[in-house]
Amino acid sequence: MKSFFIVFGTIFFEFLLILVIATFLGVQVMEVLFLGGAFIFGVIWLSGIEMNRVNNIAKAGTKGWTGLDAGQVKLFRFEITPIMFGLILFLIISLIITLIYYAPYFMA
Repeated sequence: MKSFFIVFGTIFFEFLLILVIATFLGVQVMEVLFLGGAFIFGVIWLSGIEMNRVNNIAKAGTKGWTGLDAGQVKLFRFEITPIMFGLILFLIISLIITLIYYAPYFMA
């Protein structure tokens, strides 16, 4: 039940963030809905990759320069946490809404 609230809280927070950005820029929410969701997902995902890369560089540097064992270099594993699931779900929902909204432009 806790994960359920985290997922929907993430979706709600992401929608509010996109709504505030759209209002600030003076554009319609539909114009930034999908790209905003993709941008937020990308920032979260790429920050995880970057943290893993920096940790691996620090561990390899420590081992190479001092000979001390700082731990093994780890591969980046994409984990589906409730927050990431909420981001992915928002991305899928916003893609569907965007395709439905702009369908007349594609069909014309």
